[in-house]
Amino acid sequence: MTYALEPNSLEPHQSLVATFSEQQTAEGALGALQEAGFPQENMTLTSQTPPVSETEAQESGGKGAIVGTIAGGLVGLIFSYAKVFLVAGSTNPVNDTIGIVLAGSLVGAIGMSLIAAMSGVNVVKNQAGAETSALAPIFLVSITASQPEDLTKAKEILEQYGSALAQAPETSS
Repeated sequence: MTYALEPNSLEPHQSLVATFSEQQTAEGALGALQEAGFPQENMTLTSQTPPVSETEAQESGGKGAIVGTIAGGLVGLIFSYAKVFLVAGSTNPVNDTIGIVLAGSLVGAIGMSLIAAMSGVNVVKNQAGAETSALAPIFLVSITASQPEDLTKAKEILEQYGSALAQAPETSS
């Protein structure tokens, strides 16, 4: 639980943060909080993903560059054949072929490496002894209220939806 004082507010606000392993469950908890009378502007749902260094982005990007280079080179070879022999004659067919093949390889390498890297961000590295659940995305539900009783009510609702870290608010007597 966190406590914060809003910069332009005269009363303190208390926040409760709960974690969920599934987005649908977190969204269901938000809906239940709204039905219980909590205003939507006092609630947030965010996801926390593992750092890029813990994913397959780099390895996937490298493999994508290799595949893209080969595929782009083949496409470039086909286009150069079409240009040199089918469309119009060329004064220097060897240079035209090399240039088009290299351009195709470059475009293919860049394009495929970007696509593969973006896809690899969603795949967690398989590390020996690493607990993969610690690297899986977590969904955080945060609720802010000015009254401790409201946070106690929110905590009960969040626990009904299986929240992992909902904590009771501390009240001073």
